[in-house]
Amino acid sequence: MPESGDAEMSDAPMQPNVGAIERPSESKQDMETSRSPVSREDIARLWATVADRTSDSRSGIFGPSSIGWKVNRESALFLGAGRAALLQLAHPWVAAALDQHSNLRADPLGRFHNTFRVVFTMIFGTLEQALATSRYLYQLHTRIQGQITVWLLEESAETTTKSTAGAHQQSRG
Repeated sequence: MPESGDAEMSDAPMQPNVGAIERPSESKQDMETSRSPVSREDIARLWATVADRTSDSRSGIFGPSSIGWKVNRESALFLGAGRAALLQLAHPWVAAALDQHSNLRADPLGRFHNTFRVVFTMIFGTLEQALATSRYLYQLHTRIQGQITVWLLEESAETTTKSTAGAHQQSRG
């Protein structure tokens, strides 16, 4: 039985941005102690649910009339990308993972392009392309293990403070 606030999945066909996907069956305590908050069984069940509820596999998960397509096809999306990246880097776990397992420092533009390629494939690709990309991303992220170092925490906080101050300065003219 779903907890308060959880929506049950219906048997209705998938509509863009409509319907909820069940939460993983693991408890919060299990998720905090496991290596991945979403088990392989849970993610496989989610992929199967998405595939079953997608009416036109050529139009992918969302389809051309979805809000996802309408918003993400706009070039203005790129204007927020830098700020979104800074918000991600502000979280010490994300900063540690990127520092230890990413080419972000050596090739920030390549990292940016790869991120958008992955996101756009999941949004605009066929169902097969979107699910393959999602599987790739799940595999990639479940292999990540690392340590959060004190210097990284300090650097992350300092970068966030400088970036926030710079954005505030720019917005004031």
